[in-house]
Amino acid sequence: MATNSLGSVKLSRQGRKVGVYLSDLEVEKIAALFNLQARTIYIMKENDETAIFPGVSGRFPQLNIGATYEVMGEPVQDQASAASPPVSHHSTPYGAYPTYPQPGPSARKSFSLPHPPTFPAAVRQKVPGSGGYHKTIIFISLSSGSVIDSKAKSVPSYNVVTHTQVLIDSSSCKPSSVCQILSNTTGYEVILLDSKCYPLLDNPATSCMDFWKSTRKILATSKSQYEKLTGKKFTGTAIDLMNAEGNSDDLVSTSNASVELMEKVDRAVSFIEKFEQGIATVIKLFECPICKSILRDPIVSSCCQRLVGCKTCVSDWFSYGGTTCPYCSSLTSAESTRFELKGMQEFSGLLALFEKKDQDNTDRTSVVSDPELPPPII
Repeated sequence: MATNSLGSVKLSRQGRKVGVYLSDLEVEKIAALFNLQARTIYIMKENDETAIFPGVSGRFPQLNIGATYEVMGEPVQDQASAASPPVSHHSTPYGAYPTYPQPGPSARKSFSLPHPPTFPAAVRQKVPGSGGYHKTIIFISLSSGSVIDSKAKSVPSYNVVTHTQVLIDSSSCKPSSVCQILSNTTGYEVILLDSKCYPLLDNPATSCMDFWKSTRKILATSKSQYEKLTGKKFTGTAIDLMNAEGNSDDLVSTSNASVELMEKVDRAVSFIEKFEQGIATVIKLFECPICKSILRDPIVSSCCQRLVGCKTCVSDWFSYGGTTCPYCSSLTSAESTRFELKGMQEFSGLLALFEKKDQDNTDRTSVVSDPELPPPII
């Protein structure tokens, strides 16, 4: 597997650490840097006893960006080393190797270091006639905490691991294409984020060269790390922002805010539907058995101990010859067997408002759906 050219790692030997680009991880360069015999070199990840050997090309396989690896190998035996003080020996699970003095500056002249930041030549080179643009991508490691930005908003905290540049042209000027380029190079799934750590999604605003040529900060991180820390599964769902402008700094935040808004609307609609069902149930319970409207000054009967109707309706019921309870049909006509339920005026008035609204909606539906009526004039 080819060694990727993005990012850097730290090489450690005898307490000395040096940051190097992944593209420079060749045994010949490492041998020159640490004054070791190239054929004996291998590395071990920090706090890990697993040995990693170079491939037939002299390069090391896929490594973790930002990780620290200890360099193992036998030093070069020359006249300078022969005249050096006695060496000490360091034991490892893979055998003992001698510790020699640090190499001088001349041993490091052919090795390029990532500080000050420069980008690999393979990424910076121009492609004739491509019309592409080199965009700086910042690789980050997300943290579980958060910080407050200049607009008093909570933004996930992160540590910058490294920088790189990607050549973007008209055929690859969208987040999914750039993610694919970075994923193919790093060997793991990468997602792009804006300065507030919102994922960049494919839409008309982010799929044009003007978006990538702007000065906005573009971050990149591991998809698995993002999902683990945020608890959200990244699907890369595209959002259509036909009216969005490509030079706005808040395009990505707006697209993600649109998704959150739609989720809130769905929850609100679900709540309203349940609320209306509950109101309909309450209205049915407080319906007068006589006039079929909301109870006004409700009367409770002693025979069934239920709401039997409005005060006016019950009085008319018995005034016009009724001898049974309007609810349970028990024989009762004495006024002492029923009493008025006080303190229900405001509640009855509130239910009447919902009943009227529901009735208006029913009337409009019946007018539109009645095939016998002519279509309304608009």
